[in-house]
Amino acid sequence: MFKYIPLIALLYFFAGCNSAGKQVEVDNAKMDSLKAELLRVDNGWSQLSQKKGYYHTRVDYAADSSIEFEEHVMPIIGKAAFIDYSAKHPDSNFCLGWKPLRAEVAASGDLGYTFGAFAYYTKTLFGKDTIFYGNYVTVWRRQPDGKWKFVVDGGTDTPARVESLK
Repeated sequence: MFKYIPLIALLYFFAGCNSAGKQVEVDNAKMDSLKAELLRVDNGWSQLSQKKGYYHTRVDYAADSSIEFEEHVMPIIGKAAFIDYSAKHPDSNFCLGWKPLRAEVAASGDLGYTFGAFAYYTKTLFGKDTIFYGNYVTVWRRQPDGKWKFVVDGGTDTPARVESLK
C-alpha cells in the first residue's frame, strides 16, 4: 500500500495546481516545449548525480518543501532535511543514474511530472558490485524564477533492468 503514496501525492498536486481558481491554458507548441524542458532538467540532474553524487545534487533540484519517498525508510521532507541528510550520509559508496522516459505538464504550465527508469550501482557487504533497477516518478513545480524544482520524488525497485537504460 505504501508504494502508492507517490502516486496519490502526484494526483493531489495535479488536482491543486490551479490554486488561483482560474484556468490558464498553454497552447500545444508551448506544451511540447515545456515537456522537452522538463525532460532536459530531469536528465541533467541524473547526469550531475552520476558525476557529483545523488545526495549532494538533490539539494539543487529540490523546492523548499519537497518530499522524497524511498522504500523501507521514512520520507524526507523539506530542503533543509535534504541538506542535513547529505551532511550525515556519504554518497560516495553508490551511484544513482536514471533516464526520464516521459514528461507531462499541466495545462497551466506550472506543474509537471517525469517518469522513468533508474539504476543504482553499489557494493554488497562483501564488496561485490551489484546493481538494483527500478522506476521512478518526480513531480515538478515551476518556480517564480522560471526554474523547475521537484516537489515529490520517489521510486520502486523492478525485478530486472528496464530496457531504456541499456
